[in-house]
Amino acid sequence: MAIGHRESSVAYERKLSLTSRDIGSIPWIGDEKRRKHGEDSLEFFCLTYQAEQYTRPFSDVHITVINRMETAAKQGGLFAYAMPRGTGKTSIAESTVVWAILSGHRRYVVLISSTEKDAHQSLDNIKKELSSNQLIYDDWPEIVYPIWALEGVSNRAPGQVFDGNSTYLVWKGDQLVMPTIEGSKASSSVIEVRGITGSIRGMKANLPGGRGSIRPELVVLDDPQTDESAKSPTQCLDREKIILGTVLGLGGHEHEIAAVMPCTVIHKGDLAEAFLNQEKNPAWHGVRTGFLKQMPKNIKLWEEYADLKRTDDNQAMDFYVAHREAMDEGAIPMWPECYNKGQLSALQYVMDLKIKVGEDAFWAEYMNAPKDEMADCEVVTVDQVMQKTTAWERWQVPSNVTHLTAYIDVHKNVLYYMVCGWDEQFNGYIIQYNIWPETKRKYFMMSDVSETLGKMYNTVGWQGAVYAGLRDCTKKLLFRQWGHTGLDIGLCIIDANWQTPLIKGFCRDTEWKARLMPSHSRFISPERKPLDEYTKNTGDVPGYNWRIMAPQNRSGIRHIVYDISYWKSFVNNGLLTAPGDRGCIQLFGGKEVDHKCIAEHFTSEYPTEVTSRGRTVRHWQMYPGKKDNHWWDCLVGNAVAASRLGSSSVDHRKRGRSRVKVSYMED
Repeated sequence: MAIGHRESSVAYERKLSLTSRDIGSIPWIGDEKRRKHGEDSLEFFCLTYQAEQYTRPFSDVHITVINRMETAAKQGGLFAYAMPRGTGKTSIAESTVVWAILSGHRRYVVLISSTEKDAHQSLDNIKKELSSNQLIYDDWPEIVYPIWALEGVSNRAPGQVFDGNSTYLVWKGDQLVMPTIEGSKASSSVIEVRGITGSIRGMKANLPGGRGSIRPELVVLDDPQTDESAKSPTQCLDREKIILGTVLGLGGHEHEIAAVMPCTVIHKGDLAEAFLNQEKNPAWHGVRTGFLKQMPKNIKLWEEYADLKRTDDNQAMDFYVAHREAMDEGAIPMWPECYNKGQLSALQYVMDLKIKVGEDAFWAEYMNAPKDEMADCEVVTVDQVMQKTTAWERWQVPSNVTHLTAYIDVHKNVLYYMVCGWDEQFNGYIIQYNIWPETKRKYFMMSDVSETLGKMYNTVGWQGAVYAGLRDCTKKLLFRQWGHTGLDIGLCIIDANWQTPLIKGFCRDTEWKARLMPSHSRFISPERKPLDEYTKNTGDVPGYNWRIMAPQNRSGIRHIVYDISYWKSFVNNGLLTAPGDRGCIQLFGGKEVDHKCIAEHFTSEYPTEVTSRGRTVRHWQMYPGKKDNHWWDCLVGNAVAASRLGSSSVDHRKRGRSRVKVSYMED
C-alpha cells in the first residue's frame, strides 16, 4: 500500500507540474481578414503590424525592394539590394524573416550578418517583435501566445506544455524554434542567425516526435561585409565563396534555397558590387539606389549653401529659401518624404548629410556609388580593349614594326604566350596570343582547359611536361620569320617567378638561349629604392624601371627584373591611348576575331597608390573574384622586352597620366 501511495503521489505531482507549465487555452484570432491580408502582402504587414518602425510612407524604391523580398520568400530566387544607410534595409530584412515564418511561406529561415554580434542583435530585435507586438499577438495567437507565456523567462521554454504536450519552444541566443501547435502554419518553424565567417555549414533542425529534419529554405544576408573586409579583395573573395558555396548549399539537394541580400557598396569591386553585378553573378537580381536618383543641376549654388551652413545655419536656410527653385532643379530624391524638422525638402536633407559626413562617406554610404578609388587614373575597360583593333589580322606584322617581342607566362597545366610588334614610337601591336597546348576556343578560363601539358606530354612528369611545352612553344615562335620583311623575335621573356630553377635551366640549355631571358617581376614598395637607383654591379644592364642582373656564378644565367607596377600602368595607358598618338597599343583584327577573353585579362586588376616616406607608387591588385590575368602579364612583359630592344628612346616619364591619391587597400 505504501508503494502504491508513493506512485499515486508522484503521478499527482507530475500532473500538477504539467498543469502549472501548461499555457492554457490559446486566444481566438483577433482579425482574420487583417491577418489574411498580412500573410499575402509583406508591404501591408510592415505598414500595419509594424507601423511604429515605418513612420514615413514608403518610397517607390522601398516598394520595389519589398516586392522582391516577398517574391523570394514565396517563390524563391536570389535578390540583392543596395540602399543608403538609414533607409530601413535591416528593418525590412528582419520584417521579412518574421513575416515569412508567421505566414508559413518558409519553415526555416537563416539570417546571416557581417559579424556574430550583429546577427545576435538582429535576433534580439525579432524576439522583441514576437514577444511584445500586440497586433501580431492578436492575429497570430497560436504562434505568439506561447512566446508571451514565457513572460521574458527563456528558461521556461524547455518545460512549456500545451494541452498536455510539450510545445518544444526554443528561445536561445542564436536560434528560435516556434511552438509545436497542431494547425499552426509556423509549427516547429526555425529562425537561426550566424555571422558570415561563423559556423554555417550543415545547418539543419530536427522536428519533434521523430518526424525527420528540415534544412534552411530562405537566407537573409544582412550587410554581410564590414568596412574592413570591403577594403580587402581577399576578404571580399573569401566571403563571396562562402555565400556561393556554403550558404547557397544549405538547402541540400532536395530544393533550391532562396536568398536575399540587403547591402551597401562601400568600395569599388567589394562584396556588394559582386552580387549587384549580374554579369559576374547572373543568378542574382540586383537593385542599387542612392538617396538621390539624380543630382541637382546647380551644384555651385549648393557649394555656396555649404559654405554658409558651416558658419551659420540660419543664413544657409535663408539662402535655400531664396534660391530653392534653382537649387532643386534637376534633382530627384529617392525618398521625397525623408527630411527632418527644420528642413524644407528631402533634397535639403541629403545635401546637409553630404556636408556633414564628407564626400567619400556620402558617395559610399548614402549613394551606393563610392568615389572611384582610382580617381583620375583611368583604367581600360573590356569594351575599350575590344574596340582597339587594327586592319591587320592574326599573325600579320604591321609595316611600321621594327622589332618583335614575346612573353610566356608559365603554369603547371598550360603556358600563356603573346607576340607583339613595336615601332620606334613605342606603338605596340598584339600580333598573336594563345595558350600551349594551343586551343581554338574563343573564350575559356585556365581552370576549364581540358587539353593540358600533362596530357600532351604524358610520358613524363609534370615538370618534364612544362619543360617540353616551353621547348615546343619557343620553337614555334622563334624558328619562324615574321611579316613580309622576315623579322625575328628579338627577345622572348619567360616568367621565372614560379619554378625558377626549371625556367632558368631551360633558358640556359635551349638552342634559342641567345633570344630568351627569364624574368622576375617585383612590386617596388615606397620604402624600397627604385630600380633606377640601385648600384650598378659588374655585368648589370640598367634600363628604365628594369635591370638585367649579371649571373651569380659561371653556371648561372642573366635574368631581367622589372618594376611590375610601373609597367602595368605604362601598358594600361597604352591601351587607353588613341591610334595616331604616341604609345598606342592595339590588337589584331579580322572578321572572326573575338577579344572578350583577353579583354577580361586586361581588365582584371585595378591600381591604388601607396605612400610612405615621402614617396608614392602605384600598386595593381586583382579585382575580387577575378581569376585569370595571364595575358595581362604577357602584355606587360612584352613592353619590358620592347624597352630592352630599343624603345627606350621614348621618354616614358612624359606618358604618365596625372597622379592620384587613394588609400592602400590591404588584405
